[in-house]
Amino acid sequence: MNQTILLGLNNNFSIKANRRLAIFLGLIFCLNGFFNLIQNNEDLLFQILGLLLLLSGVLYLFYSFYGFSQKSKFAPKVLLTNEFLQIRESFWKPAKQLNWNNISSINYLSYQIDFQLNKESYSFIYNASSDTSIEIKRAIREFAENKGIEVIGG
Repeated sequence: MNQTILLGLNNNFSIKANRRLAIFLGLIFCLNGFFNLIQNNEDLLFQILGLLLLLSGVLYLFYSFYGFSQKSKFAPKVLLTNEFLQIRESFWKPAKQLNWNNISSINYLSYQIDFQLNKESYSFIYNASSDTSIEIKRAIREFAENKGIEVIGG
């Protein structure tokens, strides 16, 4: 059994709305850059600006598809499987993988989850909507209880 919960952005918009906004901005930047390139073909400064706008648009489009997809390895998310728990806090940070057999207890705080591991501890502090926070904590509790791991708080 696998479960993926996207963290999204901390801006009170849904994942779907953030994705659509990034696509819209990417298209606007691409169009603006393209028109800037074809209208000002003799001025080097405007050509550079057009290329930068075009590049920015492509980056927004890339982010819209890879930053808000459950299947993407780049999207900020919590991935729960029977073998491990994987946490990716942001698009730019690598994921942290915790094996269930290495976790001795889990402590829930407000928008923070502390994992007591066999040899160390790991704190997951996240910015998400209250619904997403509840969903993350519920899913982790369900998996932890199936593994016999103590969960404190809630």
